[in-house]
Amino acid sequence: MGVGKTPTAIGIVATEIRREKRAGWEVLPFLVVVPPSMRLQWEREFTRFAPELKTRTLTGRSPVADRRLAWRVPEVDVLIIGDSSLAGYAKYLKGKIHGIIVDECQRLKNRKAQRSQGAVAVSSMLHNDAIRVVMSGTPLINNPIELVPSLQVIDRLEDFRDGAQSGYEAFLNRYAPRIDRFGTRGTANLPELNKRLCENFMIRRRREQVLELPAKGRITSVVPITQRSIEEYQRAERDLFAFIEKMKGTPQAERAMRAEAIVRLNTLRSILGQGKIDAVVDYALNIIEQNEQVFITCTHTLVLTQLLARLNRHVKTVKVAGGMTDREKMNAVDAFQHGDARVLVGNVVASGVGLTLTAGRHHISAELPWTSADLLQCEDRLARHGQTREVVSHILLAQHIDDEPTLDWRMFALLDQKLGVVSQVMDGKTDVLVNDASESVAFGVLRSYGWNVNRNSS
Repeated sequence: MGVGKTPTAIGIVATEIRREKRAGWEVLPFLVVVPPSMRLQWEREFTRFAPELKTRTLTGRSPVADRRLAWRVPEVDVLIIGDSSLAGYAKYLKGKIHGIIVDECQRLKNRKAQRSQGAVAVSSMLHNDAIRVVMSGTPLINNPIELVPSLQVIDRLEDFRDGAQSGYEAFLNRYAPRIDRFGTRGTANLPELNKRLCENFMIRRRREQVLELPAKGRITSVVPITQRSIEEYQRAERDLFAFIEKMKGTPQAERAMRAEAIVRLNTLRSILGQGKIDAVVDYALNIIEQNEQVFITCTHTLVLTQLLARLNRHVKTVKVAGGMTDREKMNAVDAFQHGDARVLVGNVVASGVGLTLTAGRHHISAELPWTSADLLQCEDRLARHGQTREVVSHILLAQHIDDEPTLDWRMFALLDQKLGVVSQVMDGKTDVLVNDASESVAFGVLRSYGWNVNRNSS
């Protein structure tokens, strides 16, 4: 994240369009597919890096309310569209676009989702030599199977064909084999997959290879939760364990159990998130007192709303969350970047990609996301081009209850495990979330405030 994927993609588009215009050929527009919240940001970036190109943003689920009506592709160089709108536009774009760029391609991870099917459909309509690019700092979230739609978009899935097995079958059998009767996929041969990706069609650049950015630190901090939340958490945890015990047995019951268990786990996460609010606010204010700005991420709307209200009593705080317009989100980002707001509170999904928040250097994870990739994306809103100071990510974990770890600790261990899988595929090595180097950077920043901190006090 933050090493220049957007200007690189714009450079690809601009170079190709200039070449065709010089040759006197008809120039069809490029299609740039982005998360809906990033449409306005991409317009700004095209204006910055290729101001001569005409852009147009497509909105809505389809181009016309009455699908019997004709629709003409705008006479521009670039069409920008939110990935959630793509499926409705796909058939109207057949034969009318020059190439496709997909930003934040990890959002295509579910091949049955409409955004994935729309991207694959549009790509399949292009001629064989068309430019197809998918990009992300975190293209893989959990399991190699999530790469399949992106490989389809760039027309490289069949590179994995093995004898009578299609590329899809061979890829899954080799790198994401089934491990149980429910169809759960494991992982296998990850170093080999990394080698095949890097040698054939993946350009992977880590920040230290591209930019001279300041270091990034990461620490975990144990924080208290309220007594009321402790009691609610213990009741919800007992209910969850009793439910799982009751539902053990037939495959049908276990499948139902999985879905219900996720709901109950989210209840536990929400209880912990609300129980930590006092501690999160205090933690953030301590940092703000050092004349710093803070970016806080969470997963539940109720937690975000309460943090926003509590922090606004002390300092100007803005938010980036689902349901906001592109303009509202950019106004919040601008307020943070200009120093008008001391805190930006964001939902992990809405604020975790594409935004630049380099005015701050402290990220607080008030609630852990489900994946390590989402955590890294949030941190790197601050640690990107334009940042001049070390960045610190603070992961706040709820205290143990009766000497037993809360769900926060179990999720942190799960995220660490997922990062190990992802880093093997993407970088050919196993990373961990917290190590001596990341702690050293974090503690160095905190000691510069005169704080007496070390590993034992975190």
